[in-house]
Amino acid sequence: MTIDKSVPFSSEQVTITIEGNITGSAVETLQPLFEGAVSRCTSGAPVLSIDLRKTEIVDSRGLGLLIRTYKELVVRKNGRIQLVNVSPDLMTIFKNVNLDRHFELIPQTISSPSGV
Repeated sequence: MTIDKSVPFSSEQVTITIEGNITGSAVETLQPLFEGAVSRCTSGAPVLSIDLRKTEIVDSRGLGLLIRTYKELVVRKNGRIQLVNVSPDLMTIFKNVNLDRHFELIPQTISSPSGV
């Protein structure tokens, strides 16, 4: 599990790129990062963008982390959360647990090879 924080934090937009699965012990690593990102979101309608391009699995603890983050940012700060580059399998899971009603889900884009 690695976390790319190369996108600078601002008060309006924070982007976190997750490289690995959001499961079990990874949640313990991610929680302080997510809390820090939310605390940096101080503008009127902040956006937290979570890039899941390299994430294949989100278990129940991972879903709990996303929901806690939602409560902190969306409910308390009038912000919004985007889950970007969501794989088809994760999209199915998120829709089955109705997260699509609370998060902006942006699917992975699969580019075709050039010349096709």
